[in-house]
Amino acid sequence: GSDHLTLTWKVAEDRFFHWDVVELNKANPTSLGQVLKLDGQKYEDLDEIEDRFIEPMARHVREIMDNKKFIEVDADNTVEGFLRQDKSEYPNRIPYRFCFSDKHNGYLELHYIPRRSIRKEYISISPKGFKFRNRMFKT
Repeated sequence: GSDHLTLTWKVAEDRFFHWDVVELNKANPTSLGQVLKLDGQKYEDLDEIEDRFIEPMARHVREIMDNKKFIEVDADNTVEGFLRQDKSEYPNRIPYRFCFSDKHNGYLELHYIPRRSIRKEYISISPKGFKFRNRMFKT
């Protein structure tokens, strides 16, 4: 509608995150709202969104993508393939891998094999860090 923007961020090759930005206090239908609401927070302008939302998110995403356990998943590289290989090399360990979620915007998936079955949990990415099992982690 005329009171919403879509913020699209190219996170990686073929990977985009999208957020709905609600414009409040618009002077007219073609102007930008004086208040922008994104992910429960209020911002005064697009520069503030970049400083307080995008930049911290980018740092967190770079941090996770630099982690040796992060993988880009595609038709040739599956999480299951990596985990099964890790488990066969080290059967007494619990192998794990991170990847972006295809189902949930702005989330990572944590996959691991405690015994034989692969388990999956979601980790949300926010400007404040990572939320896992209802707890926030800065790194």
